[in-house]
Amino acid sequence: MSITPATNRIEKMSGTEFNLLTNRAASAIHLALTTFSRTGIILIPSNICLSPIMASKIANYEVRFIGTDKFQIDLMDVVKHLESDTNVNAILLPELYGYPILNLEIFWECIKERNILVLEDLAQSLGKSRMSQFSGKPTVVTIYSFGLTKIIDTIRCGVISTTNESFFQDLKARYLSLEKNSQTEFEAASEAYNKLYKELLTKDEIDRDWPEFYTAASKLSTVLYTPRFSKGDISGGFNFDESTITQSRNERHARFLELFKGYESIILPQEVELTHPVWRTTIRLDCNVRNSVVDRLRNMGYPVSTWYKAMHRMFQGDDLTTTDSLNEAVRFENEVVNLFLDLPNFDEYFGKVRCVFMESLG
Repeated sequence: MSITPATNRIEKMSGTEFNLLTNRAASAIHLALTTFSRTGIILIPSNICLSPIMASKIANYEVRFIGTDKFQIDLMDVVKHLESDTNVNAILLPELYGYPILNLEIFWECIKERNILVLEDLAQSLGKSRMSQFSGKPTVVTIYSFGLTKIIDTIRCGVISTTNESFFQDLKARYLSLEKNSQTEFEAASEAYNKLYKELLTKDEIDRDWPEFYTAASKLSTVLYTPRFSKGDISGGFNFDESTITQSRNERHARFLELFKGYESIILPQEVELTHPVWRTTIRLDCNVRNSVVDRLRNMGYPVSTWYKAMHRMFQGDDLTTTDSLNEAVRFENEVVNLFLDLPNFDEYFGKVRCVFMESLG
């Protein structure tokens, strides 16, 4: 399982020698969950992509959705779930948009006492685990993914890392078992995935709004949950100047934050040190203005995104969107704007964004 220079690069990034390379980040999540327990309940933020949700469901876990607080998960919502259901045995904690989750201590003792599996999702980030400081119990694994727009963008694969040597050996044993019985596992996973996929397509709103998303998801279904090494040469993706990328992104991110200061209609993320810089700056603004700004930029050929959707609506339906934190997740879906930092024509892009926002906001 040793690949060089990938192995050395991954160890430097994760800060631990206990790493496994998987086909995708979703494979890593599936592997961690099925190694930890063959069934359970997992807490997952609503504003996230579909992959970790589907990976959890196919791992035979029941998904409970956590709401949103401005730009991150609602920590008090996590506390409520943990207090109301003692059967929760896993939680996915992503650093959405590269921003760290602060104040974890409000529920960490509970997680330690119940030995809840913590999946630290750094798919959007760069750098070492922030949760590695919590050694021993609970079991903490960190998930990384590489691919288009990621910090390592020449390959598509995932990595699962942990400082828990005992759990790593369990992960490794299950990994080898899945490889040995890959065809059987693949057929079972495909059957489960296709069943869920068809069920989702019966939801009119999602079917209408996301046909391209479902097309892409169906194409990925054959590789999504089979943990194995990427077939291609992955070494090239690990040879880059990390400090240069970090500096460039931080400088451009700061320019956007300075541009948007003073606008009452724009919600900015809390100013924290971005040691995990990502490829975009994320803000929130009124949905009517948001849609106008996004449409204008896209019509001029400039990229902008509005991820993430409130995924709980796909699985629960609007009639169950009753909690304040889940309602906030829906508002987030309608207000979020992502502006890109890695464009070769960034100065031109920044100037156009500034003009469009000034004209739209006055």
